[in-house]
Amino acid sequence: MIDYGHAAASSAAIMLFVALGSFIFSAAVIALLFYTVGLFTKWQQGNKVALGQALFFAFPFSVLGVTVGFVTSLSRESAVGTVLPAILALVGGVCVYLVSKGGRSAITSAVAVVMLCVSFSAGVGYGSEARVENEQNALSPATQRALANREANIKRYRKSVGLDDEVVRPPIPASKP
Repeated sequence: MIDYGHAAASSAAIMLFVALGSFIFSAAVIALLFYTVGLFTKWQQGNKVALGQALFFAFPFSVLGVTVGFVTSLSRESAVGTVLPAILALVGGVCVYLVSKGGRSAITSAVAVVMLCVSFSAGVGYGSEARVENEQNALSPATQRALANREANIKRYRKSVGLDDEVVRPPIPASKP
């Protein structure tokens, strides 16, 4: 039998690793950008503090991006038309608010947007891979044998207790208009 609890726990752990990996990758790119800009401008201690605050603020955006990307890519429905406007509205609202405050808040909003975008892409990639793997696993000969053995065991049990081979389900009552 398939242990869905174990699969969900391992999937959540992998998703956390994907979130941390995308966060570290994004943070490295942003730090490199700050360092490059700092070579051409006067690098001050305040810029280092602004970068640290921006990364601290952007981490929840990174986790959100991975989670939404993962769930979106697992869906068999067309979720892009719903999720993408919601993500853009969130990013737009946060950016407008923070940029209007100016200074370090503008840097924070830029870092948060980069984190969200990179993490969303990583989540979509991981979710797509997980969906394809699950579909291939469901169609594998081993899974088909396990399902056939389960059905045979159920039929054998039903026969041993004197029940019919087929399950008789009660009729569904008609709905009232």
